[in-house]
Amino acid sequence: MKLTEILDMFEDFELLTNFNIDELEILHTTVLDAPDGATFACGNEFVISSGYIFKQNEKEIANYIKRLKKLGCCALGIKIERYFSDIPEEMIKIANELKFPIINIPIYYPFSAILTPILAKLIDSKVDNLTKTEKIRNNFIRIVLENKSLETTLDYLYNLLNIDYIFYDYFLDKKYYKKKFTESQRLFSKSVFSKNKEIGKLVLNTTKSKLSDFDNTIIEYALEIVLIQVEKEITIVKLKENYLNDFISDILSGNVHSREELLTRAKLFNIEISGYNSVVIFDIDNFKYNLVQNPLENIKLEEVKRKVFEKILQNFEILKSKALYYKKSDSLVLITKHNSNDNTLLYKLESIVKRIKQIIKENFDFTFTVGMGNIREDIIDIDKSYQEAMDCIKIGRLLQENDGIFKYDDIEFFKILNNTINSSKTPSFINDVLKLVNYDKEKDTSYFETLTHLIENNWSLKQTSKKQFLHYNTIKYRFEKISEIINKDLDDYNTRFLLELGYRYIKLNKNMID
Repeated sequence: MKLTEILDMFEDFELLTNFNIDELEILHTTVLDAPDGATFACGNEFVISSGYIFKQNEKEIANYIKRLKKLGCCALGIKIERYFSDIPEEMIKIANELKFPIINIPIYYPFSAILTPILAKLIDSKVDNLTKTEKIRNNFIRIVLENKSLETTLDYLYNLLNIDYIFYDYFLDKKYYKKKFTESQRLFSKSVFSKNKEIGKLVLNTTKSKLSDFDNTIIEYALEIVLIQVEKEITIVKLKENYLNDFISDILSGNVHSREELLTRAKLFNIEISGYNSVVIFDIDNFKYNLVQNPLENIKLEEVKRKVFEKILQNFEILKSKALYYKKSDSLVLITKHNSNDNTLLYKLESIVKRIKQIIKENFDFTFTVGMGNIREDIIDIDKSYQEAMDCIKIGRLLQENDGIFKYDDIEFFKILNNTINSSKTPSFINDVLKLVNYDKEKDTSYFETLTHLIENNWSLKQTSKKQFLHYNTIKYRFEKISEIINKDLDDYNTRFLLELGYRYIKLNKNMID
C-alpha cells in the first residue's frame, strides 16, 4: 500500500514535508506513544502518535525521528495541535533532511478511526497480491509443463516487471537479454545454483531498493522455473553427449559390426560419416597425477578440464571444420575430415593443432601431448588411425616427455624399435652406447650426455657447443674421446647410425640406465 493512498483516504491529513513520496510503500501501521516505543518498530510502518511523549521536551522529537528512520519505518503521523502550539521547525527540518514524511493528523481523529480502514486496506492489498502471485506462479508452472523455452520465462518476467534484463546461462555459455545495458555493481543481480554450483545469473536494469516485495516474489518464482529449465538443458546435453560418446567410442574401438549399423546410428545423431578421416588425440599431461596429489582440488580440476576441452573444440571448429569427438578421461579424441587420403595433409592439420595448443597455454595452466594417426579412406577403418594416434602419445612421451605433437609416420620406426624391447634378446647395436654409459659411471664423466646432444643436433659440433654452453674445442675433444672409448670412427655414417639407433633404444627403455 502506498503512503499516497493513505493521504487519499484521509483528505484532511496534511503532509508537512516537501519531497516526493510517490513510491513509498507501507506494509504495517502502528501506534507508538511511549518514550521507548520506537524500540518495538519492525520496519515499513506508518507510525501514529499523539505527540504526548514530546510534551515535556520538544527537542527530543528530532532524535525520535532519526530512530524511526534507522529502524526502517516509513512515515510518522502526529497530532500536532494537541500538545504543540506551533509546528516544530526542527522536526520538519530533520524530516526533510532524512526524507522521512511527517503527516499532521487532525486532533479529532481517534486512533481506531485511522487504524481500522488502513489495516482493512492493507489486508485487501495482501489478499489481492496473493491472488495475483498465485496466478503468476501458475503461469510460470504452465511454461514448464508446456515445454516452453527459457527465453519465454524471461520474457514473461519482463512483461510483469517491465524492466530490461540480462540472463547468463553459464553451462551453455549463452546470454539472453531484452535490451543491452551497461552493468554495474549497484544493479540488482541474483545467481541460480544447482548442487552448490552457480549455473546462471539474472541481472535487472534497476536497483534492489526500487523493487517491491511483490516484485521480489515474482523474481523468485521466475528463477525457480529458470533453474528447472537450465537443469533440463544440462540433462539433455549430457545425455546426448553420452550417447554420441558411446557411438564414437564404438567406431574408434572397432565395435561396429556392419555398415548398416554404422549408417543407422549416424542418422540418429544427424552426422556425416562419409569421406576421408583421421584421428587426433589431445591427452592432458600429468592430469591423473594432479588428481591424486590434490584430491581436494578434483572438482575444480574436472571443471577446468571441461572448459579446456570446450576451448579446443571451439577453436578447432573456427580454424578447420566441425569434428566428431569423444571424451575419454583426460583425453579428447577428434575424428577430423580431409579432402583425400594424402598424409601430407596432416602437416596442415599439425599447424592447426600447434595454434590450438598455444591458445590453451595462454588461457589455462595445462599442456598436452598430441598424437595424430594417418588418414583412412573409410570411417569403418578409423580404429586403425585411433590406435596409431595412441601409439604416438605413448612413444612420443618416451622420446620427449610431455607437450609434444607426434604424427604416426614420424614415430613408426620408434614403435618398431620399442617392440624389440619386449624381446628376451638384447640387440648388439646398443653395445657401444652401453660402453659409454658404463665408462661414465666408472670415471664419473658425462660423455653419454655429450653423445645425446651430438645426436639431437645432427652431429654438429658447433650446435652442440652452443646447446651445452661449452667451448667448441671442448666439444671437439669430447667427440674424439667418445671415438676412443668405443674404438669407432664417429665420422663414419654406419657408426653414427648404429649409435643413434642404440641411443633411441635406450631412451625408449629407460630402465637400462637407471
